[in-house]
Amino acid sequence: MGYISIHMFPKASRIVKDKKVFYYREKDFEGLTGIKYYKGLGTFRNEDSEEFFNNPKIITLVPTEEDKKWMTMALGSGESDKRKNWISQYIDRKISGEIFEEIFEGKLEIPRFIKENLSVYFREALYRAVPSMVDGLKEGQRKCIHSLLKRNVYMNEKRTTGSQKVIALQGSTLQESEYHHGDTALQGTYVHLAVGYTGTNNIPWLFNDGQFGTRHGDAAAAARYIETAIDPIMKHMINAKDLPICNYKKGEKKMIEPEWYPTLLPMLLVNGTSGIAVGYATDVPSFNPLDLIEEIKSFLDGDEICDDLTPWYRGYTGEIEKNGKTWKTTGSINEVTKGVFHISELPLSGKYTKTQNYKQFLWNWKKTRKGIKKINENHSVNKVQFEIISDGRDDLDLDTKEFHLSANLKFNMWVVDPEGRPKYYTEVKNYLEDWCIHRLKVYELRKTYWLNRLKFEKEVAKEQVRYLKQILNDEIVAKGKKKKQLMDELSKNNYKMCNLKKFVWKTTAEEEDENVVDEEEEDGEGSMTYLSKIGIWDQTTDQVEKFEQDAAKKQNEYTSLKKKKIEEMWLEELEAFEKEYPTFMEIRNKSDGKKQKIKKKK
Repeated sequence: MGYISIHMFPKASRIVKDKKVFYYREKDFEGLTGIKYYKGLGTFRNEDSEEFFNNPKIITLVPTEEDKKWMTMALGSGESDKRKNWISQYIDRKISGEIFEEIFEGKLEIPRFIKENLSVYFREALYRAVPSMVDGLKEGQRKCIHSLLKRNVYMNEKRTTGSQKVIALQGSTLQESEYHHGDTALQGTYVHLAVGYTGTNNIPWLFNDGQFGTRHGDAAAAARYIETAIDPIMKHMINAKDLPICNYKKGEKKMIEPEWYPTLLPMLLVNGTSGIAVGYATDVPSFNPLDLIEEIKSFLDGDEICDDLTPWYRGYTGEIEKNGKTWKTTGSINEVTKGVFHISELPLSGKYTKTQNYKQFLWNWKKTRKGIKKINENHSVNKVQFEIISDGRDDLDLDTKEFHLSANLKFNMWVVDPEGRPKYYTEVKNYLEDWCIHRLKVYELRKTYWLNRLKFEKEVAKEQVRYLKQILNDEIVAKGKKKKQLMDELSKNNYKMCNLKKFVWKTTAEEEDENVVDEEEEDGEGSMTYLSKIGIWDQTTDQVEKFEQDAAKKQNEYTSLKKKKIEEMWLEELEAFEKEYPTFMEIRNKSDGKKQKIKKKK
């Protein structure tokens, strides 16, 4: 007999013939419409309790001889490598399409529960905590970006207008991306995407309009006070032409955020990351976007990527140097006059990255030194400035070890690959090479998509010209006819149905099988809205000329794109980014209270 029982609750319900039907397994309601999903007990109505408690679904976990082995592997502190292999194997099986039987009633052996139930949680924890190698975003962060892109929430070029309250954006994220992890966590995600003080994002995804925290240890203001929007620089980072080729995930009632966004630069290296999942942890430092651009250009020229890239943080004035497999960051302390010392920078990792923490250390340190008269603070918005005044009786050794001004950056590069598998990199160089190879594949996909789309749009414009000329010459008369009669006449004139959202024509065989055509359904398989949407005010020779110009324009765009190599496309976009980057740096540094020079692209 088992010693643990689990009361199972439905995952979804649906009204069938005026009766509510509950579903406990995803395969039972997959593909059905009118589904209501349950995300917790708070989702259920009071009247539903009769189903759950009068007819409970109980799983009883039964022990086996292998319980200790599996529980140690799943939860033991010294079994992280085995846990990684197990989670990776489970993810491989899911990606390959293997279907796992969902048990919601009866007896269940503990090893099977761990392998098939607990592993689901571990997989989801991986996607929430470990970023994609493609865009450097974790799942929750990508949901925020998706909801803002859907609603076109951008700052203007001068970063003066366009922002919205974070508390309002939280609601749109819940709606557009089906975020399920709580308002507080969501606010923290928005703040993380917008912060730009030293030691955080080099190129924040969002603009921080308000108090989003400081390097001194101050927390962000409440979500009802702060505002944000996508920074205009991100129009370069996520090209609108790449959005149609993204692989969007299927949500409860609609398509939600993609598995990853194609980005111009490897944002994982631009902004760095850290996270802890079950069996996995990741820590990646930040690098200079301009250095990364030079390495990308070297890759496109056929040269090897540099293996000694040095981390870089916008506004940091300390030193960063290679130290074994990682890098050491060192703050700054100097004697400005006799007996007066200034600490003007802190390390980027360890206990003393925040000014408030370092202040506490200095006060404790002062108690052990007789010759220290005073410690002053003269910090600015993004600058550290401690002043130590000594009477000379206690000679200070400016060794950074005594002042805890040195610390190693953490480097443990676990990422999620484009297919959804965890992958480990021992060197930044290897990751950057893989990222560049994948980025070229994205350009190939984009080129293929847009060549097909431009060809289709050109053909549509030509058909609209032909149709309009026949209307003007009374060769086709729509007035007074039933829809079926008009459809037959259009068919006799060799007009085809099409899907205006998928940019494809319907084959003759498919047209013959089409019984009912909804001309208002643009996404329908058999649509002729490209003709029916031409209104009475468009039935003019002026409109004929406009359609002819549209067809010629699409042809020119098609020809130009077909000739262009994917490497050229990438280089052109890098060039455009480099021209705008100095403006971004100037505005951002002003916002963050920094003074940092950057060469402008001529």
